[in-house]
Amino acid sequence: MSFIKRFIGKEPTDKTRITAEDIESFISQKPPLEENPNLDYKSISAKPINFDELAKDVSAFANSEGGLLIFGVSEKGEVDQKTKKTIRIYPESITWGEPSLRKETIDQHLVGKIHPPIEDSRVIPIRKSEQDPSVIFLIDVPKSNNAPHMATPYNKYYKRYNFDNLPMGHYEIQNLFRINWIMKEKFIEKIYEPLSKVLEKQIKALESYSHLFSHEVEDILSNTYYKNQMPPTLLKQIDNYIRLIKDWDKKMYRAQTAIKQIITKNVSTYLQKAYDQENDKVDVKFRAIAKDSPWDLPEIHVPLLKNQKIKPYLIDIDFRRSYTSMEIIYNNEPHKVDLEKFEEHIWKKCLEESSENAEITKLKESVEHLIEEAQALIEKITNS
Repeated sequence: MSFIKRFIGKEPTDKTRITAEDIESFISQKPPLEENPNLDYKSISAKPINFDELAKDVSAFANSEGGLLIFGVSEKGEVDQKTKKTIRIYPESITWGEPSLRKETIDQHLVGKIHPPIEDSRVIPIRKSEQDPSVIFLIDVPKSNNAPHMATPYNKYYKRYNFDNLPMGHYEIQNLFRINWIMKEKFIEKIYEPLSKVLEKQIKALESYSHLFSHEVEDILSNTYYKNQMPPTLLKQIDNYIRLIKDWDKKMYRAQTAIKQIITKNVSTYLQKAYDQENDKVDVKFRAIAKDSPWDLPEIHVPLLKNQKIKPYLIDIDFRRSYTSMEIIYNNEPHKVDLEKFEEHIWKKCLEESSENAEITKLKESVEHLIEEAQALIEKITNS
């Protein structure tokens, strides 16, 4: 769960907006929610904006347990009368920023002033109204799996302690580096290496239009401990890939159905057999024959999907054989056809109709998209 969802009660999406009224309601709740290790208020009214301090605050969250920084709410402190020290900090009021302040400006400053950059942090702008474009920002910072992060303006590492951001001690920095290194090794062993191997295997399967199995990816993520430690953007990318595989399975089924109909119709026409497209009981199988030695072709849909003539396809299967004819088994009745006649009178028409079929076109587009997604995932994993 994001810190925005945890504190504001909404997750900003394309369909769900967080409004000024939501922020007003949040800071005016009774009792008011004080600053804590996961929540910070920061006024936006200062001119010029102190982006160095903002980077310090954000890096402290990432180095600790993560949190939400509401950039645009002033603070009021509760002071201990004896010690004169601030013991609690509460939200006071919204301090709207200039309409010209952009999310991209904050992103650029945070990336430039925090090293290494924090993955998966989000800056969400909240406009005052349609008439008044004054702005504040919600900065959602996850606990980082790549800590510690230095606030480069100060060349220091900070941690979140209660409602304050304090410089980290040498042993704390050293410990974070050690934990991060151990975690990376475990991720490589448990997640990244096996996932990369599966993705490479699935790219080859896609290139040959073989079946994919989403469980191969899901099984790797079945270790919930490591799954929960993964960067949210990477996890979201993997979840989307799994969804695409499941959708691809449906498209593959529809395309194979279309291919079966195309092949059966053209074979029926050539053999002068009656064929009703609604009748799916017609069984057509193929064998390639070389020197009277038959070779079963159960994946005859593959060259059609590749828009490949039958001769090159047979050479790809086994270049050592010299195929001369095709045997068509039509409802268990064999028919031997010269390879050139098969190519000209049956296969050529099958290729033409396949290239114009909507279901087959959708499958081809899906394959290209899936290969791109798998390659992007491998690149993301490699750079993690």
